[in-house]
Amino acid sequence: METVNKYIDEINENIETLPTRGPCSKYVLEGDDVDIKRGKVEMEWTDDVDSVRQMEGIACDLDSAGLKSIVDATAEVKGKATPYAITGSLPLVRQMQNAGFDIQITGYGLSSTYHADNEYASLSDMQDAFQILLRIISINDQY
Repeated sequence: METVNKYIDEINENIETLPTRGPCSKYVLEGDDVDIKRGKVEMEWTDDVDSVRQMEGIACDLDSAGLKSIVDATAEVKGKATPYAITGSLPLVRQMQNAGFDIQITGYGLSSTYHADNEYASLSDMQDAFQILLRIISINDQY
């Protein structure tokens, strides 16, 4: 947050250097009939630093035993596994990763319906997910 605030301060200090869409598009205006002479960028944080840190994103370790077991178990149950990443964050996962946990996030619903007004998952996908989770436990039990 501090870094972003510094970027905003730098932009505001040098706002006349920002690119515009032509001579009639400016961030600094002159003239007696102009109420606001200088534009500025403002950002309002809706939470404090500690609350924001709880939602900090992560990058999963692509070489971890956790990811390997998820991929292997998924391939065994579904016939193939194609790991991919989507953006988002979950509370506290970054703190757990920083504490040394092998954090992997997975889901077996329909990604096309995640967070949709009519979000749903098929029972067969959830049955497969249960088998995958059992297999992940079995694979990791060997370590």
